[in-house]
Amino acid sequence: MRGYPRTIGTKQDVLNLVDLYLSGNDCGIESDELTKFLDNLIATKQHYVIKAEAAEKPIEEQTPDDYELVDNPNSDMMRLGITDDEINQIKAQLEEV
Repeated sequence: MRGYPRTIGTKQDVLNLVDLYLSGNDCGIESDELTKFLDNLIATKQHYVIKAEAAEKPIEEQTPDDYELVDNPNSDMMRLGITDDEINQIKAQLEEV
């Protein structure tokens, strides 16, 4: 494989990308791309949902206070099975290089 893949489907794919980058070979993977991907995983980990007590309000009367930030069970981070700590460790490895 050369360059950044079109899809990343598993946690092992992420670890393979990091290993390829750290190997120092001309693999075509940029640290910026990998860091952006990891930052995006963390940024999309949570999403806003309406609170139960505000769900019956008409949409016109709802305010931002009627929503709460919760973990998104459909996020890429959950799908890949990777944790915040693992992402932070990977980012630290990338910064060392």
